[in-house]
Amino acid sequence: MESGQSGKAHCASASEGSAQLVINESIGTRIRTLREAGGFTQKDLAVAMGVTQAAVSAWESGNPSNLKLQTFLNILDVLGVAEPEYLIRGTDW
Repeated sequence: MESGQSGKAHCASASEGSAQLVINESIGTRIRTLREAGGFTQKDLAVAMGVTQAAVSAWESGNPSNLKLQTFLNILDVLGVAEPEYLIRGTDW
């Protein structure tokens, strides 16, 4: 158990800026995938959430820095995501 944890810590600390970018891109990709699977355009999702289409586009482009917790929870609700871990971590963690 300890060696698995140190491996993850090593990966996360290897290059925090790069690791954060990869995580952000993955979240954006998953938001886009879920949005498209739900039949939403970026504009549809923006209207349903009360945000701008530019905000949705920014999230999907790998810039979720303005994504607050309440907005994240709203994405889960609007897109019908039962497992928030998927959006956070994906299936490859």
